[in-house]
Amino acid sequence: MRPLLAALLVCALAPAAEAKCARMGLKPSVLTPAGAMVAPDGGLLVGAIDADDDELEAGDPASQAGWRLRLGSRVASPTLVPLAPGLVLYKLPAATKEAQLIDDKRAVIGSVTVGPKAALGAPKIKKITHDSVRGRRPVGRVTVELTGPAPDDAVAIVLADAKGKPRSWGKVVNKGGTLRAFERGRCRVLANETVESKPGDRITVFWVDASGRKSPLSAITVVGGAKPDQDADD
Repeated sequence: MRPLLAALLVCALAPAAEAKCARMGLKPSVLTPAGAMVAPDGGLLVGAIDADDDELEAGDPASQAGWRLRLGSRVASPTLVPLAPGLVLYKLPAATKEAQLIDDKRAVIGSVTVGPKAALGAPKIKKITHDSVRGRRPVGRVTVELTGPAPDDAVAIVLADAKGKPRSWGKVVNKGGTLRAFERGRCRVLANETVESKPGDRITVFWVDASGRKSPLSAITVVGGAKPDQDADD
């Protein structure tokens, strides 16, 4: 009877543990700072970020067909330009001087003015490393070491394959020379078509600025690191 009772307890507890992740999802967030000046060939940058108590919708959460641009007295649809899985540029119409981004409930969620902005150069990479931990709480991370600090106007860093096809992106949260470009956890939801860059992969990197413009690609870099050799059970 004791083995049977133990088995029943495992079956009863497992769903409760997994339920901690049941309401994780993604939501769109405007990454361009409010009131920022953006380039005439840019717009507002939107990324899919972690959300508690949210459901994962079909498609790319960063691509919201119901969002509009308020251009003075008129409202227009932005051109949506995918930059990476979960990262989208809401491109402004030509000759725009200022704009507000409004959601499907017509609430203002972003505002910009338009003016000259210098473009970013290609990232200069010192090394890229992947590390991971297996177990009940697996983690995967990609860290990019630069030869110098990140540019002031860099908002996102994108990892792409050797031909430049985007695989994943990370928000630039500091301007130091070491950036977390990708992170995966047990409860974390990733945008559709996200690819985790692992040791041995040949990848390139590019910046995305506050205007939603891509920099040139970095030189091809081979991801370093080793296969996971420890468990994360606590």
